[in-house]
Amino acid sequence: MKKISLLLLMVLYGCKSVTYQDLNPVIQPNENRLPAMHIEFDENSLNAAYPVRTVSEYNDEGYKIDSRRVVDDRVGDVRNIFEEEVKENITNPYGAKKGYLKLKLGYYNNDYSQWYIVPSIFTVFTVNLAGFPVASSQQTLEVVVEVQDNNREVIRRYREMVSNEAYVAMYWGYSQDDVIRKVGADNIKQALEKIRYRINADAPEIKKKLN
Repeated sequence: MKKISLLLLMVLYGCKSVTYQDLNPVIQPNENRLPAMHIEFDENSLNAAYPVRTVSEYNDEGYKIDSRRVVDDRVGDVRNIFEEEVKENITNPYGAKKGYLKLKLGYYNNDYSQWYIVPSIFTVFTVNLAGFPVASSQQTLEVVVEVQDNNREVIRRYREMVSNEAYVAMYWGYSQDDVIRKVGADNIKQALEKIRYRINADAPEIKKKLN
């Protein structure tokens, strides 16, 4: 049993960690950038997709001694990625702000598959030392961005549904916590990249309505 536990720990702690590149958009400014805009988030949709968790702590006798509310890391990732995307790629961040770019999250699903654990158990986790996955996370996310003028009238509304997958595995995969964060970041980056291209195509008409 100790040998199995040791092998499992080696697998889980031999994974990659999320990097700066994982959690930030690629800087590729639009050719037709919008003027400076306010950045807003639909807070209810962020909390619905990535709800706050309550984590409890127990003493050696099994009695709960404390509990705390933990905000999902993906909420901060969504904020950071959208803000960087807007400031670096979509708008000219200088000058008077001509309107609002508001982000909302819609449909969300996380399919966390652990069927890989079956061959892992049969091989006493030795197959995982060669890089075979322990689990995978496939998340689907709907992202909506509204372009509003300073009177809060919606000029354009963009919606993208994206899905990405990553694995818990040694060497090339991620840890159990990081894999969920990695896929979440991939989803918001991919959706916003698609929306950025659409905004670039519509930019001349959008700017007319912002002025």
